[in-house]
Amino acid sequence: MSINFPEKAKELYLGGYACSEAVMHAARDVGLVEIPEELLKVSTGFLAGIGHNRCLCGALAAGVMIISLEYGRADKNQSKDSADKKCSVAYKKFTDKFGSSCCKEIASFPRCSAEFLDPKRRLYCADVVKSAAEIIEEVIERK
Repeated sequence: MSINFPEKAKELYLGGYACSEAVMHAARDVGLVEIPEELLKVSTGFLAGIGHNRCLCGALAAGVMIISLEYGRADKNQSKDSADKKCSVAYKKFTDKFGSSCCKEIASFPRCSAEFLDPKRRLYCADVVKSAAEIIEEVIERK
């Protein structure tokens, strides 16, 4: 049995990729969307809430990139409505689940009982990455 997108994202995160990178690589690896190598590189800067500033969750940021890649526009005359709506749905589902889109709030006490650099926090965030991938997959499949 092949591994699914959320499980693959979690596996890649636990294997050493940053949250944003794990989601992007997993989406490509399982064929959810076609992702060029350049976009995989772009995802690196979103790790740990954009350059370790712990603001926007990298897994959510990667999800927005994936949804936008699938439904976004390349020309201002094209509609942005589909991408806009799907990104809004993903954001709402994510924030409903975690209470925030901010890495600092999601991965801090009392939700996560470990300090940010503690390996136990990485295990907690692996589940956040998996949940983000589940949300992204659900939104992408609602065509």
